[in-house]
Amino acid sequence: MSDFDFLDQYNTKQLGEMIPAIQKLIKQKEKAEKNDIKQQMAALAAESGFTIDEILGGGKAPTKRVVKPKYQNPDNGQTWSGRGRKPKWVLEITDNGGDIEDYAI
Repeated sequence: MSDFDFLDQYNTKQLGEMIPAIQKLIKQKEKAEKNDIKQQMAALAAESGFTIDEILGGGKAPTKRVVKPKYQNPDNGQTWSGRGRKPKWVLEITDNGGDIEDYAI
């Protein structure tokens, strides 16, 4: 006998209607459980004279480094750093036999 045998009394429409409510309840319970664990961890850290951030290494996320553009489209000012996927304007230049270095900034 399964813990969920009681669900046999419902038809498929009723079972389908339960899904969003069950998913919402799962999210609520996960959030509550995470908060409980955080509180337990913070208390344990405090007993040892630390903060939870000191233990877990919390703080600012590393900043994303911005790469300066290396090439510029003279027609409209679009730029490309030379990294990643080539933009259409670069592909047009190289496909037509042009040298991208002619567009270096």
